[in-house]
Amino acid sequence: MGKKSTSSTTQQGWTLLRLALLQNQQQELTDTLAAESQAKRRLMERHRQEMASISLFINPLGWAIAITRYQTQLTELLISNQLRRRSFATRQKKELIELDQWIAQQRHQADDGLLFD
Repeated sequence: MGKKSTSSTTQQGWTLLRLALLQNQQQELTDTLAAESQAKRRLMERHRQEMASISLFINPLGWAIAITRYQTQLTELLISNQLRRRSFATRQKKELIELDQWIAQQRHQADDGLLFD
């Protein structure tokens, strides 16, 4: 009876460990998305300030250059964010797979221990 209770507690522990990893990963994703949004807002604000300092009538080429630079920076930011998120998702999947493999190994060892007890 004591072994079954310990086994049940162990199973709950593994479930809680997996849940904690998933919650940690979700919080990391939320934080990453917030940081990306903040970086985009900062870029937009810099662009607005730059555009406000350039006279359209006196320097139309300056406006065109500023707009092109902003579009390039925005594209770079979006591509960087996509790559970071892909890397992030790949790492999270790997962590989850490794945890599931470790849990399976622990279960197997526990089952082996019960067979020989």
